[in-house]
Amino acid sequence: MYVINASPEVDAQSNYPLILGVTIPLLILMLTVVVLRIYVRVSILRSPGPDDWCIAVAACCSIVYEALTLTQSRYGLGLPLALRPAVNLDKYSAANYAGRPFYVMGILLFKIALCLSYLRILLVAQRSYRVWVWGVLVTCVMAHLSYIFVLLFNCTPVHKSWLPRTPGRCLDSAPVNYSFSTIVMVFDVTIFLLPIPFMLRLQMPNRKKYGVIAVFVLGLFTTIVSGLRMTQTRVVAFGNGNSTLLVVWGNVEMNTGIILTSLPVLTPLFKFFNARGSSKGYHPQISRSQSHNLTVFTKATANETIRNSKYGGPHTVNESQETILNTADVPKQPDESIPKQGVILKTVQVEVTRTEGGLEGAAKGDRTTFFDD
Repeated sequence: MYVINASPEVDAQSNYPLILGVTIPLLILMLTVVVLRIYVRVSILRSPGPDDWCIAVAACCSIVYEALTLTQSRYGLGLPLALRPAVNLDKYSAANYAGRPFYVMGILLFKIALCLSYLRILLVAQRSYRVWVWGVLVTCVMAHLSYIFVLLFNCTPVHKSWLPRTPGRCLDSAPVNYSFSTIVMVFDVTIFLLPIPFMLRLQMPNRKKYGVIAVFVLGLFTTIVSGLRMTQTRVVAFGNGNSTLLVVWGNVEMNTGIILTSLPVLTPLFKFFNARGSSKGYHPQISRSQSHNLTVFTKATANETIRNSKYGGPHTVNESQETILNTADVPKQPDESIPKQGVILKTVQVEVTRTEGGLEGAAKGDRTTFFDD
């Protein structure tokens, strides 16, 4: 049986398959995206930043919260309150209490990562916009830390939170959860829409510009998830008290937030593999602008370097040099006692330049490379 200390009949009524089926695949997807993000920043762009480490810590918070969610499901999460084994109450409450700060920290850290990524791409000269981003960031941190404090110390005595049978009292959960859910939704909308005024002023093709904006607007999906989670607050406070969907939506909110925050960073990854795939059959075109140098070699040097090309003409070992005149082949004039010796070579110099795009291009002031095709 999956539910500890439950009868087969009770175990069959548990919604633990829903909990596992939603949270585990989403966790795996989130971890895959985070690993790819770190790979892009460390191996491809070679410019990891504080926003990447915030996402990495957020992923760790999600792992812990997922583990505690599965622990709760083993002790009765997924069952109506009346069917949960009474002997599991303390262990279930302890796992629930331990997961609260990890949930709040997880959703806070991906918001911090977004704000820090905005600061990376904003020019230092745009002081007013940077001040606005910092203001939103600090306010967001203070609000979430306040909620963690309330969650950890909402009962008197404190240990009543994980030992519910202890005499004492706790704050009403409904006003606290409603207030925090509203604050989370406001910050979700604000932070995901925060870069749009800046993006609209970027000097780039409209298709790229609106594509980038669409990625950030997609982040508003977390606002929808926050709203769905808030609806479960009413069920817990005024309904049957079953917090199963509240916890499930919390997992979905955290993991989708981390995923959507990381999507813009993955753009160089697709360009990187596309470039590697196309380079196998790709022959770069020579620029129309070429440099031609005339280089004179002595006969001794010419004898060592000139070889027959498969194209029929004499070339040097250097593929960029071609013999255009061998003075040994020029007939000696009647008044010349010593023949001219040496060769004249034509050298073609080709310069190949590559511009790397992505967020770092914009961070260095090249706004046109924020997102390249």
